[in-house]
Amino acid sequence: MTMRVSMISLAALCAASALAQPGILTKELLIQYTPDWKGERFADGRPKIPDGILKRMKSVTLEEAWAQLRSAGFNHEYEDGWYTIHPDKVLIGRALTAQWVPGRPDIQKVIEEQGKKDGRIGGENAWPVDMLQPGDVYV
Repeated sequence: MTMRVSMISLAALCAASALAQPGILTKELLIQYTPDWKGERFADGRPKIPDGILKRMKSVTLEEAWAQLRSAGFNHEYEDGWYTIHPDKVLIGRALTAQWVPGRPDIQKVIEEQGKKDGRIGGENAWPVDMLQPGDVYV
């Protein structure tokens, strides 16, 4: 049975991380970590995959996506053991990846102060949600 691509290829090719701790990657770091991307970017530096490509990805099979990833040198962007909860739907989008690490009281104060300077609201666990744009998938 051929599976449809969920978000694997876009997540692997153009994922940007929103680190909850010690902080969110700066625009400069996002650009530095995605040097091969030559297209449009969001204001925060994340690659902005065109909506047309996202729509076309809905018809790509998992095997086709993996062939492209492997040919581009992405050999470790896979996590097994997921359950399909909506087998009739395809999840496609620009991946916004949040990485969570254990909190430390000595760093927490610095993170909160930086968040205030950056104009962030709420706790840092909500900051990646605030970064989401139409067409994004929160990973």
